[in-house]
Amino acid sequence: MTADFLKGYYQKIINISDEDWDVLSRRLIVREFARGEKILETGKTENYISFVQEGVCRSFYNKNDEEHTLSFSFPGDFACGYLSFLKRSPSFLCIQALTPAVVWSISYTDMLSVYRESGVGNYIGRTIAEGLYIRSTERLVSFMADSAEKRYSELLREHPILIKHIPLKYIASYIGITPQALSRIRRSIF
Repeated sequence: MTADFLKGYYQKIINISDEDWDVLSRRLIVREFARGEKILETGKTENYISFVQEGVCRSFYNKNDEEHTLSFSFPGDFACGYLSFLKRSPSFLCIQALTPAVVWSISYTDMLSVYRESGVGNYIGRTIAEGLYIRSTERLVSFMADSAEKRYSELLREHPILIKHIPLKYIASYIGITPQALSRIRRSIF
């Protein structure tokens, strides 16, 4: 398994030379997770930024013995407890593979080496940070401005095939409603 698809992802953003790609790619590791396996456990410090090649991952936290889904990561997305990664502190969230998943990861210390050694390393790091920021801000704005129906419709429109692999209780949590309310929305749409 090679990380060529990831090179293609970066080539869309910046012209990455073979030398710069070598600096980054030799530090990438492929990790495979079984359905239900934890990629990051609550209370552990996030040590990796991971790019999802295959599968669906879910980020969530527990409050009062209830799970609250913050995000899903689909192929082409990053999956990371980014606050924990940056602050080098225990994560308040958990990341779990909802399906068998393949991710390409780079460790915190290796990312710092890429920043130092590569002409485009800082640019790559910035685009990762910007992507994660945009995703979380768009979610926040959606919660303030959109109805649950619209949030569900957008998720369905963006990921029609993969959404079938996500249990409805996680989708309901993600859009901020009960599973019963999601069932009513689904009945009205279909």
